[in-house]
Amino acid sequence: MKIDNKIFLMMTAVMLTLTACQEEHELGVPPKNSDLKFSVTQDASYDNRIFLQSSTPETIAYWDYEAGISNKLVDTVINPFGGEHWVKYGAFGQGGGTYDSVRITITKLDEDYFSDPNWELLTHMATGKYWKVSSVYLGPESDYTSTWWTPDISSNASANDSIYFDLNENYHFKHYHSGTVQKALYSFKLDKTKNSITIVSGSVKMPFFDYGNNGLTVNKYNIAKLTDDTLIVSQGASLFGKPDDWAWYTVYKAVN
Repeated sequence: MKIDNKIFLMMTAVMLTLTACQEEHELGVPPKNSDLKFSVTQDASYDNRIFLQSSTPETIAYWDYEAGISNKLVDTVINPFGGEHWVKYGAFGQGGGTYDSVRITITKLDEDYFSDPNWELLTHMATGKYWKVSSVYLGPESDYTSTWWTPDISSNASANDSIYFDLNENYHFKHYHSGTVQKALYSFKLDKTKNSITIVSGSVKMPFFDYGNNGLTVNKYNIAKLTDDTLIVSQGASLFGKPDDWAWYTVYKAVN
């Protein structure tokens, strides 16, 4: 027997709808807020240390404590920042997830957590530190002290830009350009061979001068030099799968 295409499509749609309804019924519903059982406590002698415990039956836990995330039922985590913070809790069952949150107070910045002197050099800790563009040069990626070419950037739109880092309740970054400011968070990777900064935003970046028109303005920057008054960063060609014999370097001088 030949089935009309329209009838076949209608039957198929009905079957898919019934299947979807059946799957939805089998999945159940998310936990109710009243079903959530969890605790967030802090170490009395070191309140940066946070104890997390999920006791909601038949669920998977999810924690967001601002300085990181966890999916353990029981966990001990560190938030190194002082101030007011939220710990977000989620309990996921077969029908989805339900959330709640707890506000906590942390007495102060954990200076032991940021004991590496590079943190102080870059950010001046919770106080914050400003850096102003000073110069730009092209040189070998393997040796930032060797200069191939130093262009005049006085007419460049970013010649007077400044950037800012702090550790005041989070990893804050700001980019000042032509009277406007863009805000984002950053990560600072400390490595024995090469430190780097990544701006955690797809649109906010550090000033970068691409005189070679190579289009390498991504949000990761290798640190060639970091002292109390000088920061030199690069976006070497090797980061982008290109020949690794050159790099553009941007030199910043500390403002405060």
